[in-house]
Amino acid sequence: MDERQCLTLSGSKKIILELFNYAINCILFQRGVYPPHMFKKKIYYQVSLMILDDPQFIDYFKKMFADVEEWLEKQNINKFVLLIIKNLTNEVVERWEFKLTYYKNDSATENKSDSIVRLEIQNLIRQITASVSFLPLLNFSCSIDILVYVNKSSEVLDSWSDSLPKHVLDAELMPLRSVSTNIHRVDASVSYKIFSE
Repeated sequence: MDERQCLTLSGSKKIILELFNYAINCILFQRGVYPPHMFKKKIYYQVSLMILDDPQFIDYFKKMFADVEEWLEKQNINKFVLLIIKNLTNEVVERWEFKLTYYKNDSATENKSDSIVRLEIQNLIRQITASVSFLPLLNFSCSIDILVYVNKSSEVLDSWSDSLPKHVLDAELMPLRSVSTNIHRVDASVSYKIFSE
């Protein structure tokens, strides 16, 4: 493929879905939410990642991303959020947010090359991997929740339910890198709780 060739809508959608999937897996491994033996190594855009290899999670993610793909196709999804929750208190301790913007047909974005998009993805995944250097240690049992923000007019699928936003109380916010194709832009950030000594 010509490096200058534009991504199609379906190609851009596939990249965004992969980004969400691999970013979640990277976060879950790096933050120690699940034990290392539940992951296997995979190379994604020349970056080594650990991906959940548990059949229950594989099935859960497959169903979830089928729904996300449907919303993405209709440009109904605005945010994709991964919450890390302290099991003992049910408190949200980290909120990883991926805000989605849709580009109109605009000459400023339509000529973005595939190689530049790949580089942006590599940089974001590496930044998530490096986040352990500034995020507090999670030395307690955790679980996750996933929120998807859709347009009010969107059909809520049977496998989803309405939810409160579930923010981190007294949070520190760290903006992360963005990724953009000629059709979509994802701005990532993490808000996290600082634990007192």
